[in-house]
Amino acid sequence: MKYITLIFISVSVLLSCKPEPIRKHGEYIIKNISGENAEIIAYRVFDIGKWEVKKFQIAQNSEIVFISNLSIHTPLSDVSDSLYILFNDKHQIIYKRDSMKSNRNIFNKDNYEEGDFNKYAFKYKYYITEEDYKKAVKIK
Repeated sequence: MKYITLIFISVSVLLSCKPEPIRKHGEYIIKNISGENAEIIAYRVFDIGKWEVKKFQIAQNSEIVFISNLSIHTPLSDVSDSLYILFNDKHQIIYKRDSMKSNRNIFNKDNYEEGDFNKYAFKYKYYITEEDYKKAVKIK
Protein backbone atom coordinates (compact mmCIF):
# COMPACT_ATOMS: atom_id res chain seq x y z
CA MET A 1 0.00 0.00 0.00
CA LYS A 2 2.90 2.31 0.80
CA TYR A 3 4.34 1.85 -2.68
CA ILE A 4 1.00 2.50 -4.37
CA THR A 5 0.62 5.76 -2.42
CA LEU A 6 4.18 6.76 -3.28
CA ILE A 7 3.64 5.98 -6.98
CA PHE A 8 0.35 7.93 -6.97
CA ILE A 9 2.02 10.99 -5.40
CA SER A 10 4.96 10.81 -7.82
CA VAL A 11 2.70 10.57 -10.86
CA SER A 12 0.52 13.43 -9.56
CA VAL A 13 3.56 15.68 -9.10
CA LEU A 14 4.91 14.87 -12.56
CA LEU A 15 1.58 15.51 -14.26
CA SER A 16 1.07 18.82 -12.45
CA CYS A 17 4.31 20.34 -13.77
CA LYS A 18 3.90 22.58 -16.81
CA PRO A 19 6.47 22.46 -19.61
CA GLU A 20 8.80 25.44 -19.82
CA PRO A 21 8.65 27.68 -22.89
CA ILE A 22 11.17 26.66 -25.52
CA ARG A 23 12.05 30.18 -26.63
CA LYS A 24 12.60 33.45 -24.92
CA HIS A 25 10.62 36.53 -25.85
CA GLY A 26 12.54 39.75 -26.13
CA GLU A 27 12.14 43.38 -27.00
CA TYR A 28 14.76 45.70 -28.43
CA ILE A 29 13.51 49.27 -28.12
CA ILE A 30 15.12 52.00 -30.21
CA LYS A 31 14.34 55.52 -28.93
CA ASN A 32 15.22 58.65 -30.87
CA ILE A 33 16.34 61.47 -28.54
CA SER A 34 18.63 63.12 -31.12
CA GLY A 35 16.38 66.12 -31.70
CA GLU A 36 16.16 65.13 -35.40
CA ASN A 37 13.86 62.85 -37.37
CA ALA A 38 15.48 59.49 -38.02
CA GLU A 39 14.92 56.53 -40.27
CA ILE A 40 16.46 53.09 -39.84
CA ILE A 41 17.13 51.33 -43.11
CA ALA A 42 17.97 47.69 -42.44
CA TYR A 43 19.47 45.17 -44.87
CA ARG A 44 19.22 41.43 -44.41
CA VAL A 45 20.85 38.80 -46.61
CA PHE A 46 19.10 35.42 -46.74
CA ASP A 47 21.23 33.67 -49.31
CA ILE A 48 23.54 34.61 -52.15
CA GLY A 49 21.65 37.15 -54.23
CA LYS A 50 18.61 37.16 -51.91
CA TRP A 51 18.17 40.09 -49.58
CA GLU A 52 15.56 42.51 -48.33
CA VAL A 53 15.38 46.10 -47.14
CA LYS A 54 13.19 47.28 -44.27
CA LYS A 55 12.60 50.92 -43.34
CA PHE A 56 11.48 52.23 -39.96
CA GLN A 57 10.64 55.89 -39.29
CA ILE A 58 11.40 57.23 -35.80
CA ALA A 59 10.23 60.77 -35.14
CA GLN A 60 11.86 62.93 -32.48
CA ASN A 61 11.27 61.55 -28.96
CA SER A 62 9.58 58.44 -30.36
CA GLU A 63 10.55 54.81 -30.21
CA ILE A 64 10.05 51.59 -32.10
CA VAL A 65 10.07 48.08 -30.71
CA PHE A 66 11.60 45.03 -32.37
CA ILE A 67 10.26 41.75 -31.00
CA SER A 68 12.70 38.86 -30.90
CA ASN A 69 11.77 35.24 -30.38
CA LEU A 70 15.35 34.06 -30.52
CA SER A 71 17.09 32.64 -27.50
CA ILE A 72 20.28 34.44 -28.56
CA HIS A 73 20.64 37.88 -27.01
CA THR A 74 22.06 39.69 -30.01
CA PRO A 75 20.27 42.93 -30.83
CA LEU A 76 18.34 42.94 -34.11
CA SER A 77 19.75 39.54 -35.13
CA ASP A 78 16.45 38.50 -36.67
CA VAL A 79 15.95 41.88 -38.37
CA SER A 80 19.18 42.88 -40.09
CA ASP A 81 22.80 42.15 -41.00
CA SER A 82 23.64 45.81 -41.53
CA LEU A 83 21.77 49.08 -41.33
CA TYR A 84 22.11 52.78 -41.44
CA ILE A 85 20.41 55.52 -39.53
CA LEU A 86 19.37 58.38 -41.76
CA PHE A 87 18.79 61.81 -40.19
CA ASN A 88 16.42 64.17 -42.06
CA ASP A 89 17.43 62.55 -45.38
CA LYS A 90 20.76 64.42 -45.16
CA HIS A 91 23.13 62.61 -42.76
CA GLN A 92 23.76 58.94 -42.04
CA ILE A 93 25.59 56.49 -39.80
CA ILE A 94 26.30 52.96 -41.04
CA TYR A 95 26.42 49.96 -38.67
CA LYS A 96 27.46 46.42 -39.57
CA ARG A 97 27.10 43.29 -37.49
CA ASP A 98 30.70 42.24 -38.16
CA SER A 99 32.09 45.48 -36.69
CA MET A 100 30.24 45.37 -33.37
CA LYS A 101 33.20 46.68 -31.39
CA SER A 102 32.90 50.12 -32.94
CA ASN A 103 31.63 52.80 -30.59
CA ARG A 104 27.81 52.95 -30.26
CA ASN A 105 27.19 50.13 -32.76
CA ILE A 106 23.46 49.35 -32.64
CA PHE A 107 24.21 45.62 -32.97
CA ASN A 108 26.31 45.55 -29.78
CA LYS A 109 24.25 44.65 -26.71
CA ASP A 110 26.71 46.58 -24.50
CA ASN A 111 25.35 49.80 -26.04
CA TYR A 112 21.84 49.06 -24.76
CA GLU A 113 20.28 49.87 -21.42
CA GLU A 114 19.02 46.66 -19.83
CA GLY A 115 15.38 46.66 -18.78
CA ASP A 116 13.18 43.87 -17.45
CA PHE A 117 14.96 40.56 -17.57
CA ASN A 118 14.03 37.07 -16.41
CA LYS A 119 14.35 33.45 -17.48
CA TYR A 120 11.81 33.77 -20.32
CA ALA A 121 11.83 37.43 -21.36
CA PHE A 122 14.24 40.30 -21.84
CA LYS A 123 14.10 43.97 -22.76
CA TYR A 124 16.87 46.29 -23.94
CA LYS A 125 16.74 49.96 -24.96
CA TYR A 126 19.05 51.78 -27.35
CA TYR A 127 19.05 55.58 -27.65
CA ILE A 128 19.76 57.46 -30.88
CA THR A 129 21.35 60.60 -29.45
CA GLU A 130 22.43 64.08 -30.50
CA GLU A 131 26.00 62.73 -30.43
CA ASP A 132 25.01 60.21 -33.12
CA TYR A 133 23.63 63.02 -35.24
CA LYS A 134 26.83 65.04 -34.83
CA LYS A 135 28.94 62.03 -35.90
CA ALA A 136 26.72 61.27 -38.90
CA VAL A 137 28.25 61.80 -42.34
CA LYS A 138 26.61 64.16 -44.79
CA ILE A 139 25.14 62.37 -47.81
CA LYS A 140 26.59 63.60 -51.10
